[in-house]
Amino acid sequence: MVPQHFERDHARVMVGSRTALCVIHAPAAGKPTFRPELGYSTVPGAPKLYEGTARVQAILGEARSRIVGEQDQRTAVYQLAIDVDAARIPAGSVVTFTQAADPWFAGDQLFVRDGDLGSIRFERHLACVDDITATGEGS
Repeated sequence: MVPQHFERDHARVMVGSRTALCVIHAPAAGKPTFRPELGYSTVPGAPKLYEGTARVQAILGEARSRIVGEQDQRTAVYQLAIDVDAARIPAGSVVTFTQAADPWFAGDQLFVRDGDLGSIRFERHLACVDDITATGEGS
């Protein structure tokens, strides 16, 4: 038997392991524009869905490789952990890292492929890719 409020009481432990800060914007039809004052690109008119801490890790078994114009184009898949009570994040949303322990991630962007569901959650996990063309179903 799981005690009442088990997930709420234990969520605090998970928050401490999130070393990145990110902003997640809803998908938009417009093209991203680089904002020098922010240090990353934004999409005009895309509403902000989440801003806060995150933990990101590569899912190595999900990485893909394909040949495009005789060049190997790898698409990596990442698991992104955010607050469990975050608003629903739809596929195609843009995740921008504003701060990260890994300096290669700061200012980088990922694209949400889907989110997980469950009845007892410590945090919300999103499957993200680094290739915007791979966000749809079947990718």
